[in-house]
Amino acid sequence: MTMQHVLVATDLTDCSDMALERTLAICRDCNITLLHVLRAGLPNSLSVQLHTLIDGYLADHALYSAGSGSNTVQALVAAGHPFTTIVSEAVSRRAQLIVMGEPALLRRAQLFVGTTAECVARLTDRPVLMVKRRGTGSYQRITVALDGSPAAVRALKTAIALSPNAEFGIIYAKPPVPIVPTATELGERDIHDRTRSEFESAFRSTQGTFGSNAPNVTIDIVETSAYVALRHASDATDLLVMGTHSKAPWLTGLEIGALAQRMLAEAPCDVLISPP
Repeated sequence: MTMQHVLVATDLTDCSDMALERTLAICRDCNITLLHVLRAGLPNSLSVQLHTLIDGYLADHALYSAGSGSNTVQALVAAGHPFTTIVSEAVSRRAQLIVMGEPALLRRAQLFVGTTAECVARLTDRPVLMVKRRGTGSYQRITVALDGSPAAVRALKTAIALSPNAEFGIIYAKPPVPIVPTATELGERDIHDRTRSEFESAFRSTQGTFGSNAPNVTIDIVETSAYVALRHASDATDLLVMGTHSKAPWLTGLEIGALAQRMLAEAPCDVLISPP
């Protein structure tokens, strides 16, 4: 799997500039669309002026960015509702990833709900990378919440495509006392082996055979809530990776959606999420 087209949504703030910088650092030979959405409903004369002004600014920005590497950067100004336009442009341009900056440093889930970033992450069918820290290189340490769900595996494959040489730390969180204990519950050894198998399968499908480039991966099985485990890990990693849905029997789709939402809002590191 290689990144051929990435859409970077910009609201012209410093946070969006960080998102573009990170995209340029982790993508190679990639087409990048730098999109700004001009909100619909403005007076026509003002809309035309803003469109011309922003289009020129982004075109200069794209030209400068493209000159610094092997990527092709194209600027685009579109009118409409921000999150629906971002989602539809990603589909129409066949972008494999949407990259966004953190919305105004809102590090609380209650304030994050309803923002453009939250709506895009919730409604798109593409992986979404939220950039929260300035970085000009590849990710070195990546933490993955891998539970075997299609969403988590897809998120992992995207992370491998972006930074295949990173150190991957996989977290498998299980409640200390299962709500519904079963006779077939996996032991730690079984969980460890199954999780490593899932990771290696994802790595092979993305990078081919291992050869001399065997992935650097550690697996940590913890008896605590997924939120506590991931929030703690996010303080010591460059990128947190997770799916938006889980197959864990003690969580409903709504609850795991809330977990992804809280990590997007509260984690201090960059966050990559993916739907199934």
